[in-house]
Amino acid sequence: MQVWLPGVLAEHENRVVRVAPMAHSGELLGLLVCARAEGDNRVHRGRRAGLLTELARQVGLGLHNSRLDTALQASLDDLRVANDQLSASRARIVAAADQSRRKIERDLHDGAQQHLVALAVKLGLARQMLEADPAAVATLLEELRGDAQATLTELRELAHGIYPPLLMDRGLPEALRAAANRAVLPTDVAADVGRYDSEVEAAVYFCCLEAMQNAGKYAG
Repeated sequence: MQVWLPGVLAEHENRVVRVAPMAHSGELLGLLVCARAEGDNRVHRGRRAGLLTELARQVGLGLHNSRLDTALQASLDDLRVANDQLSASRARIVAAADQSRRKIERDLHDGAQQHLVALAVKLGLARQMLEADPAAVATLLEELRGDAQATLTELRELAHGIYPPLLMDRGLPEALRAAANRAVLPTDVAADVGRYDSEVEAAVYFCCLEAMQNAGKYAG
């Protein structure tokens, strides 16, 4: 102790000091220091070493178990955090899927469904004009062919989860003019706007598209 633990002896001057290592599986966890006054023989000298060694062994085992408990608690805390993160991730996935589904429903309602409504209106108009003006019916049927092709294109776009290419590439004015050309009623577009976020442009585009289709459906 004078060589390796002089500080311990300095704290217990004029006392008899004994030290027992507290270890477990060969790992030193600490030292058990026992100091007594000179001449204190209440415990037989032969039993002192045995008691101190046994006590150090028990304390070492307790320290080891305490460390295991701490490590286990830390692992449980990590598992709780991981579980919370997993639950949050699943919630985000569900929310994203629901949002995507609602977007598809909205786009189908405001886009392809309105095209189909316009087709139905034009077909009814063609039937009414069939006897009165066959030439006009031929022109209307050609328009219907173009409208059907546009509807198929939009359905393909929705299937791929993208906005109309014209809206994406050239913005609202060109996309709305193209939609106006497919409208049942004569429609002019006067738009002088720049580019905005895709969500904003899509909202304006589909609102205008639904307005044109509703006008054609209910205005006659």
